[in-house]
Amino acid sequence: MRKLNPYYIFNIVLIIIILLYSFHFSSYYPNLSINLIIFLAILIFLLFVGEAIFNLLIRQTNLSDYNNRADNYNHATFFAILGTLIEGIYSRGFPLFTFSDDSVYGIPVFHVFLTVFISFVINLIFLKIINSKNNFHDDILIIINLICLFLGLSRSVIVITLLNSLWLFLLKKKSQKVKFNKKILLSLCVILGLYAFGLIGNYRSNLQLNHDQNIFDSSLISQVGGNPKVANNKITGPFFWDYIYITSPLANLQNMLNNKRFDNENTSDYLMLSQILPDTISNRLFPEVKNEDISGYQINSVLTVGTVFYRCYYISGWLGLFLMILYMMLFPIFYILLINYFAPEYLILGIAFLNTTYLLNLFGNMFNFSITAWLLVVPFIFKLFNSIKRNKL
Repeated sequence: MRKLNPYYIFNIVLIIIILLYSFHFSSYYPNLSINLIIFLAILIFLLFVGEAIFNLLIRQTNLSDYNNRADNYNHATFFAILGTLIEGIYSRGFPLFTFSDDSVYGIPVFHVFLTVFISFVINLIFLKIINSKNNFHDDILIIINLICLFLGLSRSVIVITLLNSLWLFLLKKKSQKVKFNKKILLSLCVILGLYAFGLIGNYRSNLQLNHDQNIFDSSLISQVGGNPKVANNKITGPFFWDYIYITSPLANLQNMLNNKRFDNENTSDYLMLSQILPDTISNRLFPEVKNEDISGYQINSVLTVGTVFYRCYYISGWLGLFLMILYMMLFPIFYILLINYFAPEYLILGIAFLNTTYLLNLFGNMFNFSITAWLLVVPFIFKLFNSIKRNKL
C-alpha cells in the first residue's frame, strides 16, 4: 500500500479541488486563468516527484513497529490541567461556556505554548492506545486532555489534533488489508460527515442571525456561495457548505491573480521570512505584513481563505508562488532527515504533522500558523527533554 505522505495528500486533494471547481456551482467563482492552470500543472508534477523521493527516504522504516507503551503521561496531563485552569482564571471563563471569541482567550504567548503542548500530548496518548491493549488509565488521560482542549473552543486546533490522530491511526494500520465492507462503511461515514457538516453550518448560521429556519434550510450559504438553487434543497443544500469550504480558497487565489497590481519591486527575502516563520515570530518581525488588509482581493467578505499561495502572490507576485513551491518541495525531505537522525522515535508523529500541515495548506498558510508550525518543532524538544531526564537518572 502506498505510504501516506504530505506530497501525496496535498496532490490528491488539490486534484479533487480542481475537478470540483470546474463545475462552477458558485456564480462568484472566476474562471481559472491559463497562467494558474500551468502553475497548478507544474505543482502537481513536482508533487509526484516529491512523493517518490519521500517514499525512498522512509522505505527502510516500519512505522507499525514503533510503540510508546512504556511511556507515562500523568505529569503531562497534570500540567495540561493546571495550565488550562490558570488560563480560565486569567480570561474569567472558558469560551466553551461563555461563547466568547477564542481569539481573545488565554495568556499571550503562553496560550500558544499550552495549546501545542496539549495537542501533542493527546497525539502521544492516542498513539499509545493504538499500540497497546485496552488501558482504562490511558483512556481517562486522553479524555482529560481533550476536555482541556475543548474548553478553549478553538476549532482550528481541534481539527488539527483530530487530523493528526487520523494519520497516526492510518500509518499504524496501513499494513492491514481493509475489507470491502469496511471500505463501504467508511465511505458512508465520510458522506454522512460531510452532510452533518452542512447541517451544523445551517444551524449555527441561523442561530447567529436569529433566524427561525430549520437546519435543512441552506439560504445563508446559498447567498454566500452565489447559488440560490440549493437554498431549499434538503439533499444538496447542506453539501453546498462542503463545496464552498473546499473550493473557495482556489477562487480567492484566482481573484488575487486577476486584481493585484504591482507598483514597486518586492524582495524574495521579505516573502520567505514572513511566510515560513510561525506567526508568533513573524508578526513581531514583520508587523506590516500582519496589518496589511488584503480582504479586497477575496471573492466576498465571508470566504476569507486563499491557499498557502494567496499572500505569497500579494507580496512577491509569481516569484512568490514559485518560491513557496520550492520551499514546499524541500521542507518535508529535510524535516524527515532531521527527525530520523535526532529523534527517530518520533518519526511517525513527524509524518502525521507534515500530513496535516500540507492538507491544510490548501486552505491557508500552515507554515505560518503557530499551532502547526510549533507542532513540527515539539518532537525535537521532547527528545531533548527526555535525554536530559535520562542523563540525570
